[in-house]
Amino acid sequence: MKKKVLLVVLIIIIIVPLFIVIYPVIKNNNYEKNMLDDIYNNTNIKDITYLNKDNNYYVIKTNEKVLVLDLNYEEVLSLDINDIEDSSLELVYRRNNLYYEEKIIDGSKITYHFYNIKTNELEYSASLGGV
Repeated sequence: MKKKVLLVVLIIIIIVPLFIVIYPVIKNNNYEKNMLDDIYNNTNIKDITYLNKDNNYYVIKTNEKVLVLDLNYEEVLSLDINDIEDSSLELVYRRNNLYYEEKIIDGSKITYHFYNIKTNELEYSASLGGV
């Protein structure tokens, strides 16, 4: 009897932490898929290679263009893909412009650097928290 109880407790101890880790990953993947499906269903955009929802805008990269849509799926900004430099940073729409955003965490301070998408030069920075 003690062996069965011990086995059940051991299985529960292994399964619960796995579930706690795996469940959020599954939900996040569903969120991204649903967001992509919404874009495809509400616009004529095809072949999305990059999608980022930032503030109240969708930043979309296709094979030919970089687009910014508002929450009503109306085009706010459109640029040719050849006009921007490639970067591994996130594309964000701030101050009526597209920027590459770099987030630096240093203790209790967070610094955001925004880079020009055409030249990859630092345009401005914003700091939060810290001393």
